[in-house]
Amino acid sequence: MLSVAYGGNQTDNLQVHLPEGCYAGQGFAVSDKIRGILATTLGQLPVARLVATKGPRIEPITYWIVVGDTIARSDWEMKKAKLAYTLKGRVPDGILVRISSIDPDSERAYALQTRFAQELLAAVPEESREKIFGSFPGKL
Repeated sequence: MLSVAYGGNQTDNLQVHLPEGCYAGQGFAVSDKIRGILATTLGQLPVARLVATKGPRIEPITYWIVVGDTIARSDWEMKKAKLAYTLKGRVPDGILVRISSIDPDSERAYALQTRFAQELLAAVPEESREKIFGSFPGKL
């Protein structure tokens, strides 16, 4: 599954929400959060991974957030990115890209999600890549 959420103004009152908060709010147990790297042909994409469980549903999740052009994997990283923009007198936009699948084998799910993200990167026109994937080593 792919979910993309965009917000034009990333302020304290209006900002991208981390999936672990949204899933927990819907009654899922959230566990196994890790920071990871998703290798692509254009560089390494910093991502966060976690597992959401509700009853028999086990949903491994890979996500990243882009604040302006900066990748964020946590509230702290989002705050740092917003502060950097604030110091420049700008309010950044933000996008959450979440890829998930229902699979009790999280390693298999993450491998599938990695392939999907790599294919998504290849399919997105070059002029739109930074908006969806941010700036990361390998310069998109």
